[in-house]
Amino acid sequence: MPTIEFDSRGIGGRNEDWWYLHFDEQTGEFSVEHEWSYLPVKGEGNNGTAKYSLSEFKEKDADHYKQLVELITTKLFANNPLESLS
Repeated sequence: MPTIEFDSRGIGGRNEDWWYLHFDEQTGEFSVEHEWSYLPVKGEGNNGTAKYSLSEFKEKDADHYKQLVELITTKLFANNPLESLS
């Protein structure tokens, strides 16, 4: 399954987030994975992942969804591969 990291935030191993775009070649569907690792100064950390369909991700995180759409339209289709289909 091809994967692209489209954003990451955090400070050197503490309170970090990563967002990935996945493409399932068998189903032809895209999904987004959010991975996080939060380590407070005191107490237990919170690590995990969550996977979303594109429509779920749009509802959950509109700002990152806009960033993802920009990535898809400017980076992935920079050479306009769809043009060759016509």
